[in-house]
Amino acid sequence: MAECIFDHKKIGIMTGKVKLADGNQLCAPHWKALGFNTTTDATKAATISSEMAISHLTSGTSLKDALKERSSEKLNRIKVMLDDAGVSDLFGTKKEVKALPEIISDNENILYATSGLVDGNTVLAVLTDIRILFIDKGLVYGIKSSEIPLNMINGVSYSKGMVLGSISVVNGAITTKIDNVSKATAPIFVDKIKDATAALKQNSQQTIVTNTSSTADEILKFKNLLDQGIITDEEFTAKKKELLGL
Repeated sequence: MAECIFDHKKIGIMTGKVKLADGNQLCAPHWKALGFNTTTDATKAATISSEMAISHLTSGTSLKDALKERSSEKLNRIKVMLDDAGVSDLFGTKKEVKALPEIISDNENILYATSGLVDGNTVLAVLTDIRILFIDKGLVYGIKSSEIPLNMINGVSYSKGMVLGSISVVNGAITTKIDNVSKATAPIFVDKIKDATAALKQNSQQTIVTNTSSTADEILKFKNLLDQGIITDEEFTAKKKELLGL
């Protein structure tokens, strides 16, 4: 029999419970005390940690209201990023924009976005500094979201028709095509992707160089200790292998 993470009491069969993000159980009465409904809000439990639940139950504050306020603040920040990125085409994706706070992480930056069709469904295509997101929010099935990490992109291109354009993103052997994209935003989106992948590659190379330099400095430091007789040959060799990952 499961026990409630808050008071560690056994949860009866008729009591009801929800499973939190870290796998712990919270009884239905405590779930309601957080401001949630056991039926309509049950799926939200998968996004809430035990720490969050316990903190709000201890203070007697509504976690649902706190999350709603946080989501509103995050949406405002996202809208600012979209404006700063010069996003102009969000046709038919207002509900997808409103869903972004649930998908975009706090340390993720939006570089550009546009709307189009993927597999016949209207999506919001969002480029961030770590990935491309394809978001489709339906009235029945909720949010459908897929992504391509920037470091997995092999190529990107666009084409223009008489009225609209299309974008192709190559990820290994898979090509994701975004149809019915605005002719104005298609080339911008592609250029932004190229810039983002180039910046990510450059940052990765700089990290490698920095780590290599740091390792060399550490080895030199222990070599000086060896020369001074502070450590033995065996200790120096062992430390050198450790630093080089051998």
